[in-house]
Amino acid sequence: MKKPLLIALLAATLLAVPSLSLGFVLDDYLMLAKAQGAVMQTGDYSFFTFATGHPEDLSSLITRGPYPWWTLPELRLSFMRPFASALFRLDFWAFGETAWLYHVHSLLWALGLIGAVWLLYRKVLTAPIAGLAVILFAIDDTHGLPTSWIANRNALTAALPAVLGLVAWLRYREEGWAPGRWLALVGLGCAFLSGESTFGVIAYLGAFELLKSQTWKQRIVALLPVLALVVVWAIIYRSLGYGSFGSSTYVDPGKNPIEFLKNAPTRISALAGALTMGLTSDLWLVLPATRPVLVLTGLVGCALVALALRGSWPALEARDRQSLKWLTLGSLLALAPVSSTFPTDRLLLTASLGASALFAALLNAAWKQKSIASRLIVAWVVVVHIMVPPVSWMIGASILKGWSARGRDAVLNAPESERTGRVVLITAPDPAPPLYGTLFLRSAKRTEPERWWTLSMDPNAHRVTRVGPRSLELESIGGHMFETVFEQLIRSSDFPLNSGQSVQLDGARITVLDSTNGLVTRIRADFELPLEAHTLLIWRAGRFEKIEPPAEGTPLEIPRQETLMEAGLR
Repeated sequence: MKKPLLIALLAATLLAVPSLSLGFVLDDYLMLAKAQGAVMQTGDYSFFTFATGHPEDLSSLITRGPYPWWTLPELRLSFMRPFASALFRLDFWAFGETAWLYHVHSLLWALGLIGAVWLLYRKVLTAPIAGLAVILFAIDDTHGLPTSWIANRNALTAALPAVLGLVAWLRYREEGWAPGRWLALVGLGCAFLSGESTFGVIAYLGAFELLKSQTWKQRIVALLPVLALVVVWAIIYRSLGYGSFGSSTYVDPGKNPIEFLKNAPTRISALAGALTMGLTSDLWLVLPATRPVLVLTGLVGCALVALALRGSWPALEARDRQSLKWLTLGSLLALAPVSSTFPTDRLLLTASLGASALFAALLNAAWKQKSIASRLIVAWVVVVHIMVPPVSWMIGASILKGWSARGRDAVLNAPESERTGRVVLITAPDPAPPLYGTLFLRSAKRTEPERWWTLSMDPNAHRVTRVGPRSLELESIGGHMFETVFEQLIRSSDFPLNSGQSVQLDGARITVLDSTNGLVTRIRADFELPLEAHTLLIWRAGRFEKIEPPAEGTPLEIPRQETLMEAGLR
């Protein structure tokens, strides 16, 4: 085993060790409940199906909770990841609810991926750049959540066989090694069993063929087996009902290409900014006001990379120049598939494959040069891609753990009476408690409420008014409902709720009173039982606070409250 690989494996292990104490967070609780056979029985190996697209499957989850009342009944959020699901089921069988052992399992996949990447780099790059590249890849902070978040392990289990398949393909195309053709298909096929992120590695294969010195006919003929594999995957994927529909957050490029193309440029630019300049794209979700800055950073980062690469090009060996062409193009192309959802650094695992090689080459070339520009390149790569990542690894895992833990505590620390009967979350601006609240209760072996209804996840101030013995009106002040990523996760803006429309729940009816272009400002909730028979909660100071039903006609002002995600940035 070569020294650079040893350093890379050791560095990744040290960075991942703190995640062993992360425990279960957010979607992990849903995976646990599915492993226990407690919720959403959509198949033994469909742990990544959150909504099937069939109204009858979602009916009770909307009418009784925890899915909010505005959830589109035809919502589909279903991803074909049977191998990743099987691994979680295996973990549950072997480890029960001992979370740190799940994390050890994830770490092993991360280390295996580093080994596969080392095989790739060693094959296509000169030794100095390959060694530096594998170290940069190992410490890349965009790998933090795929390694430390159990529910995101599927990114690793898809990437490992896909990279091995890419190595086999290169041997087939460059050395004429016939088994490589079929081993590549096996690797990519296995990767597809863990996730759509496989397309990120196929992007490199496509970039290699695009830039190969052959006729177009020869390249297309060579790619036919891979194209056939993609077609077979697509047919199976669609025939089994996987994909997304009815969500503005997850846009299915196959079913809604116009919406995908409309969102892709800004999302790709934000991801490119994280990849090149180290400005985390997670701000897209947490602080929406920063989105123009993220997009601009991506454009600037790509421009700077182009300038640096141009200046460093003469100092690179021919082998490295040839490989960097398709690795860089592949890295850019790998951003396209993941732009189907909102930007977040954890989507950059496959894109970092080419980026790590690129920055290793820039650092190696600039180190040999003596100009001011070369020194700036060295400083840029050292700071952004060597010094910052270890800190970001710790911060990222800490923020995720804190967000989940504070949401769980907000639910579990509510007064005893609020964990039974009919619970109405009048305002719940942070998605963790309303969407995961019943799962938090289940994990703590607490009694789940009969109803878990959320009236608003709008982070703005509200005004609530009792308009009858069994009725409330809720108004958003200074904003609109259904504007945030998580509100639109479960109902696309393509399916607006207009004034006069209502949704019947199991014991309540929600009616839209005021709406402009699908953005709701005022609703009315009519309950079958008196308000006093419900536990009414509002979000205040990072927790749920119980309120007594107000006097009829007397409005209660609820100021804007900081969300748990915002608090995590402090």
